Amino acid sequence: MRNSSLLMFLTTILTLQISFAQLRISGTVNSKEDNTISPLTGVSIVIKGGNKGVSSDLNGEFSIDAEKGDVLEFSFMGMKTVLFNVEKSDVITIDMIPDSDLLDEVVVMAYGSEKSKRELVGAVGTVGKKVIENQQVTSVARALQGSVPGLTMITSGGQPGSNPTIRIRGIASINASASPLYVVDGVPLTGNINTISSDQIESMTVLKDAASSAVYGSRAANGVILITTKKGTYNSPPKVSINTVIGGAIPAVKGFEFLSVKDYMELSWEGLRNSYLYTRDKTGSLIVNPKTTPRQAAQNATDNLISKLGYNPYGVNNPVGPNGKVLPTLNKPLWETDWEKAFYRKMPLRKDVSLSVSGGGDDSKYFVSANYLDTDGPVKTSNFERFATRLNLSSRVNDWLNFTVLSSFSGSHSNVPRQSGSKIANPMLWVNRVSSIYPLYARNDKGEIIEDDNGNPQYDYSNRRGKGANAQRPRSLTTNNKNPAGQFENDDVIHKRRHSTLNGIMDLRLYEGLHFKQNVSFTNYTLMEHDYDHYKYGDASRVGGRITEERHIHSKWNSISSLEYQKNFGLHNFDAKVINEFMHFTLNKITAEGERLLPEVKVLNGAVIPSGIGGAVKAEKA
Repeated sequence: MRNSSLLMFLTTILTLQISFAQLRISGTVNSKEDNTISPLTGVSIVIKGGNKGVSSDLNGEFSIDAEKGDVLEFSFMGMKTVLFNVEKSDVITIDMIPDSDLLDEVVVMAYGSEKSKRELVGAVGTVGKKVIENQQVTSVARALQGSVPGLTMITSGGQPGSNPTIRIRGIASINASASPLYVVDGVPLTGNINTISSDQIESMTVLKDAASSAVYGSRAANGVILITTKKGTYNSPPKVSINTVIGGAIPAVKGFEFLSVKDYMELSWEGLRNSYLYTRDKTGSLIVNPKTTPRQAAQNATDNLISKLGYNPYGVNNPVGPNGKVLPTLNKPLWETDWEKAFYRKMPLRKDVSLSVSGGGDDSKYFVSANYLDTDGPVKTSNFERFATRLNLSSRVNDWLNFTVLSSFSGSHSNVPRQSGSKIANPMLWVNRVSSIYPLYARNDKGEIIEDDNGNPQYDYSNRRGKGANAQRPRSLTTNNKNPAGQFENDDVIHKRRHSTLNGIMDLRLYEGLHFKQNVSFTNYTLMEHDYDHYKYGDASRVGGRITEERHIHSKWNSISSLEYQKNFGLHNFDAKVINEFMHFTLNKITAEGERLLPEVKVLNGAVIPSGIGGAVKAEKA
């Protein structure tokens, strides 16, 4: 009886403690703006520092249990956060006011116009310089990944400097391009987006819907990405910034373990034995071959294994006995190729160095920047190197006239080993299928590496073929046997880009609210592609080597004139803009190909036979 009374007493005390600890806070959350109060739906109410929270309902009402001393945090998009200290159970009213700093944040819109967030009516996503600077990207387009809702990014390869595929409105056409329009400082981009250094960018704005991008017409069918570069600040002392980043990359997930030469030979023997031991009847069902005994099947597999595989890494006849095991006298194969090691870098390095100077006085501001980037790809010989400079100057002549000059130059050099193709035609997939019994370098009968006249090891491009499914190297790129590791080393695929721009902008204030802006720009973009196929190895060996040179020269004049009138009437805003754009674009393309090259000659003039030449000229005015 005493124990029962004590248990009831302790239970009562515990219940009272829990009752006193839990305090019910309920009430209503309102939006208070311009002397107007209305219930606010969907407000997040959480206990600060904890994981417990609720949301206000359609009437702005809420209820939450908390403890004395807790702090309730009320937050809502576009509103200032409100904190409430819990002292007792209570019914409260929370009035939230707009966050004017957030709503007055300026967003760059089409043709360089600016609007505050409170004035936006279209679907727009913005990424600021802090987000961009915190990402180590080669192509600035990758800075948008995970930062803009509704934007899809697809990466199809690991070549450094390559641009991702971006989809803002999905795929609207089977044949036409679904890529968005890039606009840099008010001018549609000519060239490659990876010519711009990310440390020179102030912000990126994505115009998603037709209302936001309609002014660009059909060019904006797939959305628009506006890029604004840094400009400096008026009345600011010189600011010098030096940033250096050196790092490496390692695979996040380890790949599969590969079979050793011994395991591969024994499993190949087992598969070959089964092919002799079993057959199929008229219905296609698998049955024991009545013409072959298990002993005969095992001996046949032993006798024919090397002829089926085409290579013998042990250098003796019948290295696998009738028991399916490598002979115990064979301790070590003559070679055992680690194809992953031959293909991939252990840790690709990235070196990024930038220097910038910015500032300004009463009537002018400036931004000067230089950036050097050198990044390796995961595949040996893949690399991207870029040097980018930018000079932006702005001047306030007087209260009604401003001038801005924007200039940039960028040069890049890419080593692009052939990595395209599907299935085993892709070297990246090839390396996951090839066995370690196939040598990286050519070997003699003793297993020794064969060297060329200069003492360098020769890559094995052997076309020796067995008769089984595993009887040769997986075929790569063409119907002939390949050695992609040798191809990466012996062949060259080089892309060089030169990109220069010059913009002159005049902003003239004609009357209060009435502005005239003139933007004149010139862009020159050159792409040079060099493709060399070795004279002795690979596909072009039958013609003594092949070299292809291709050059694209893009030139564009662009003139954009705009007249804009803005007027506020109390709570209303009137904005009208008239825009005229003139564009003159030319493209000169020339291609030349030659065959039969001397050793180590990798220039077009060194080809004995000119095998092809072509070109094109394109001009557009709009």
